[in-house]
Amino acid sequence: MTGGNLMETSSCAGSELDLRKTVYQPTGFTKTVVKVRFGESVFTVDRSLLEQHCEYFRALFQSGMKECMEDEICLQAPSACGFLVALRVMHGERPMLSADEIVDAIQCAVFLQIELLTEHLINVINSDNCLLMYHTAATFGLLKLFKSAALFIQDMYADLKEDVKCLQEDLIEYIESLIPNSYVLVGSHSPSIKLLQDFMRTVCYLDEDEKDWKVLTHLPLNASTTMAGVTVLDNKIYIVGGVYDISNKVVDSGFCYDVSTDTWSTFSNPQQLRYNCTLVPYENSKGALFTAVVRGDSVFTVNRRATVEYAIEDIKWRTKTQMTGFPRIGSMWTFLLRLPKQSRELLQKKDNGVEISSDLSSSASVHCVD
Repeated sequence: MTGGNLMETSSCAGSELDLRKTVYQPTGFTKTVVKVRFGESVFTVDRSLLEQHCEYFRALFQSGMKECMEDEICLQAPSACGFLVALRVMHGERPMLSADEIVDAIQCAVFLQIELLTEHLINVINSDNCLLMYHTAATFGLLKLFKSAALFIQDMYADLKEDVKCLQEDLIEYIESLIPNSYVLVGSHSPSIKLLQDFMRTVCYLDEDEKDWKVLTHLPLNASTTMAGVTVLDNKIYIVGGVYDISNKVVDSGFCYDVSTDTWSTFSNPQQLRYNCTLVPYENSKGALFTAVVRGDSVFTVNRRATVEYAIEDIKWRTKTQMTGFPRIGSMWTFLLRLPKQSRELLQKKDNGVEISSDLSSSASVHCVD
């Protein structure tokens, strides 16, 4: 265990520790410590660590109540196992959890209000534990995990449909109300030869029912993806920098596509114009690496010959579905977007030959700084 020793431990069922007389003793620290007791289980923990990561302890230690000055704090809930998982996460570990540990950890995250533990639970959602995560998060009211697990299930719904039937009706209805992620692609394009603009400046999405790529939208006439930074944040596409063809003049505006309204807007570029740059989203949002994206337990890859969905099973990749490739030259950026029902209806009209226009707004919606 990182940053600590377990003392007075013994074995128990399911390979978990017997916590009846377990003491968590971090090594090498000199700061003030506090003992946290759950029945016969006692943890000696760095006080500042609890203040940093636990809203419950932060409020307690700042309350001025006599409990905040005592050397030992007794808690009736959550379980000692859940608190041990929380300590491991707070000390930088990223443990994979058993079913019992997941339930205990969720209770602990709710009771002690540990955001870091909630984030870890979200990061370890997979097809084996997503239903347990979803149901338990609903039971204890851990909303962030509840929503993340529901979205994961929706993205894997075809594989989990039979298992989902074990949930109560309102939980099933919520999952079915959500929008699944779609595989989206932007090719390399630079404003130059007018005849090529309509063909090359498209943003496409993968129609998994028809196993083919369809046009989602067209890039603005003066937008370039050649040597530009392209990413997705909050279900919107952002393009920063890039160059115009031949002249290599740097594009002086940033562009944003809002899939919910099927509109483009512009925003100010960095103070120093950029090209041959990388654009990445802030914090936990996901853009993708090259031409691969991860959705649920599947990986999508694309080249000119084929688009392939792989199922990830243990340490092996199994070909799940093979679809039409993207037959264009040049670099590609791929990512996931949730296409709202309204956008899907617009796409169907476009596919049926009905022209739908969207004006390029000049209003600034995002500001980039160096």
